[in-house]
Amino acid sequence: MVTNRILDYDELNECLDILDNIKEEEPIGTTRFGYPIRHFTFGKGENHVIMTAGTHATELISNHYLIHVMEELNKSADLLDQNKYTIHFIPILNPEGTIVTTSAIRAKLKRGCSLKEEQDFCKRWYTCCKLDDETGSVIKRKYEMFQKVDANCIEEKHKALREHIKHLTETYRLPQGSIIQWTANGNGINLNDNSPSNVYLDKKRRGIPRYLNDDPNGLNLSVPNPMGTICVQDEFCFEKENEALLELYQSVATNGNLIGSIIYHSCGGLVRYLEDLKELNNPWRTDITKAEYRYNTNVASAYSTAAAYRMIKTKAYNTVSSKLESTYPGTILVELGKIRGNPFGQFINDNGMFDEMLTMNDKALIRCIETMYQEFQKFESLKGKTLK
Repeated sequence: MVTNRILDYDELNECLDILDNIKEEEPIGTTRFGYPIRHFTFGKGENHVIMTAGTHATELISNHYLIHVMEELNKSADLLDQNKYTIHFIPILNPEGTIVTTSAIRAKLKRGCSLKEEQDFCKRWYTCCKLDDETGSVIKRKYEMFQKVDANCIEEKHKALREHIKHLTETYRLPQGSIIQWTANGNGINLNDNSPSNVYLDKKRRGIPRYLNDDPNGLNLSVPNPMGTICVQDEFCFEKENEALLELYQSVATNGNLIGSIIYHSCGGLVRYLEDLKELNNPWRTDITKAEYRYNTNVASAYSTAAAYRMIKTKAYNTVSSKLESTYPGTILVELGKIRGNPFGQFINDNGMFDEMLTMNDKALIRCIETMYQEFQKFESLKGKTLK
């Protein structure tokens, strides 16, 4: 059961394995190193909603939250009308990155450690992240906490992945301890940045380095690294995880009513949605109507209001999430939690912060899905009319 205890990759999957009222479908695909991208559904209605988590492996709270939602539906099936909705869950979109990140965590926080030990560690990490940002220190305090942790923390059963992470570490001289910030997949690719419209793709092709936060002492984002680059080769191609995800969206939209989707990230306590500005150059679509913008805005507003999250307009269309937002009107991106410091900060439960996050987002999720349905009905009623 999901609580504020940090779960590793195997434990996350163990939680998924015991959901008897949630149907496991065929994986939507497999990663380069052969890990299945698991796919689950709840309900059998004609109105479909897709929910994903774990695009970025350090945003571990997103995996935990989506599995928590699945557990709640598993024990209280009447939370949503199963004859009205079909909910699609992709709780671990990035299995490879999740293995790397949680292996690094287990090097410091073993299974069976006390809750106090875990909470103290999370707070210490949070403090280091805060000080790193405030001081602009070249030597990162957060990396120092993991300076003796490297790819050898990955278990033998993941040998191929482990050896490739070692290869990337040696080839690109990745900073000691940076494995704990493995946001990317096993290829060192940032799955959300893995987009042909990424503004930095041309620089990558020309071999121009791009550094994290413009700090030349930081990670070079032009090559495979923990935070992730755009693509492996200069010639763009989607990673296997994104190919599988895009195919799922297209299949669901073709065979049913895809009324919306929620892409879970962290952190910030934000809801990202489409910007309705004609002067923006959106490479995905140039024909988005006012009705679609209203659809998207109203869905985002429903979630934002219930969760007390701030709404942020999407102004840069260079990500996979922006492609999904532009293509499917009811799609929003939710940045879970209001405390910083992935992968640990979100698990701090002082004054019930973690518990409150679950409660507020649960309420927001139900309201958001109901709003998706209402907005879809409005949108469908305009078919055959001039969409304005």
